[in-house]
Amino acid sequence: MIAFLSAALVLIGAAIHVAALVPARRLIALVPAGSLHNKWLALIGLVLIFIAGYLGYIIVLWGRQTEWRDLPIPGIFVVGAIFVLLTMSLALRTAVDLLRISKLEAENVTDPLTQVYNRRYLDRRLEEEVARSKRYALDFSILLLDIDHFK
Repeated sequence: MIAFLSAALVLIGAAIHVAALVPARRLIALVPAGSLHNKWLALIGLVLIFIAGYLGYIIVLWGRQTEWRDLPIPGIFVVGAIFVLLTMSLALRTAVDLLRISKLEAENVTDPLTQVYNRRYLDRRLEEEVARSKRYALDFSILLLDIDHFK
């Protein structure tokens, strides 16, 4: 009975790891090619190694777990898998939120029709450049043109 319970816990942990691959795969689709993309691919590789290790644990120790004191390790496997799933889900949620915020910020400073920067962007950049000029004791000048009846 304990051997079956132990194997069931480890299989549940492996299934949770498989479930963790879903948000990881969605996250990889959001991340552009490059170093970060490769790190997420490596993390998926580690999760696959975990799954293989969980299954190997069942194969190697099948029937050897006969006492209640043998159950904490499979329990830790389940908790570890839950941690991985929650971490992947949180990372995906964070990435989606950051992309949404980035899009909103871009929409906030550009004209929706022409995609040209608007007055908010000018005000923000002006403050940044004046602060930079003061910080580094640099000369600062600006030229503004008003074109009447410009459409």
